[in-house]
Amino acid sequence: MEAFDGPLKALMLKGLGGDAAAHAELLSRMATLLRRYFARKLGPTDQDVEDLVQETLLAIHLKRETWDAAQPFTAWAYAIARYRLIDIYRRRRVRRSEPIESAEALFAEEPSDGSARTDVERLLSELPERQRAVIKAVKLDELSTAEAAARTGMSESAVKVSVHRSLKALMRRVRDED
Repeated sequence: MEAFDGPLKALMLKGLGGDAAAHAELLSRMATLLRRYFARKLGPTDQDVEDLVQETLLAIHLKRETWDAAQPFTAWAYAIARYRLIDIYRRRRVRRSEPIESAEALFAEEPSDGSARTDVERLLSELPERQRAVIKAVKLDELSTAEAAARTGMSESAVKVSVHRSLKALMRRVRDED
């Protein structure tokens, strides 16, 4: 975590010292980290992810004077992000507790044990072959709609419709499992 905290803490200190460019850079970097963090917690397509990012960035900006420079910056920022997440659960009337993690949760990547990959492969296996091929091409291989259409022999509009319907079906299955 020190690898992340050091540069962010330095930007925060410069921002507190009046360096507007450093403060803007800090908020930009935090936006990326927060977007990933909230997407992991709520799902990448959740409508509230971007709102939570903006609310958290605003809170970091408005409360920056309360941060103790002797403490890690990321732990302070994570606490703000976690409280914003709990607020969204309350607004949704979701009875879910959010475990107290360390600030490293902001920097977490995919699990190294491959469990996410296994989950994705299991979900995709439930789709018909043609839909699975389209999702893999567009979402996993990051091909354009035109490239996916050429690969699958479908029209571009059929690829778009297939991706949309497949994602909706997968979202339903994930929700049903919860």
